Amino acid sequence: MFPAKRLSGFFLRCVLYYAILVIPWPGLMDGYRTFFRAGGNLLFKSFGDGGSVSFEPLSSLDHAQDTRLVLRKTKPFSVSGDMDIKSVYVGYRPTIFLIALVLAAPVPWSRRLWALLWGLVLVNAFVAFRVWLQLVNAYSDPNALALYSLGPFWKGMLRAAVLVLFRAPAAHYVVPMFIWMLVTFRRGDLQRMFARQKRTANAKTA
Repeated sequence: MFPAKRLSGFFLRCVLYYAILVIPWPGLMDGYRTFFRAGGNLLFKSFGDGGSVSFEPLSSLDHAQDTRLVLRKTKPFSVSGDMDIKSVYVGYRPTIFLIALVLAAPVPWSRRLWALLWGLVLVNAFVAFRVWLQLVNAYSDPNALALYSLGPFWKGMLRAAVLVLFRAPAAHYVVPMFIWMLVTFRRGDLQRMFARQKRTANAKTA
């Protein structure tokens, strides 16, 4: 039997931590937006052969998005385009969900701190990968900005990957959950949890 009390305690702690982190505290979202754009400009300043991307703030946060990606191509002639995204959904939500999971995990605090460190590294790598997929998709559309020429099959696969990993809200939570399990738990953790529950049940029936 699964340890129900431990599971319910974990669930309640996770909800509490996530609720605290999702509150728009003064300066927190602005700080993350700045971090997101700085990271994007560092990683994608040069893109492919003759392409570059700059992450710029939108003048008004009344938009559904808060960051404008300006795509440029210099070969064989100069052309540019743009797309708008919301860093809160692309990066912030997966990050705070990972943090909430790690802080609520039923493992010693020393393990949680290491899990938090590696989890943040991996979840930010996932965020960068999501943005990269969207950029590759944009740069492979059949227009003047195209850097890549993909056949119908590979273009369809790329669009499906963008739909699942970039646009689908479930990816905000499913991928961080896998990262959390990877960095937090060891092979024997579940066996020890079940063994502890079994000993408790035996003690009650004795």
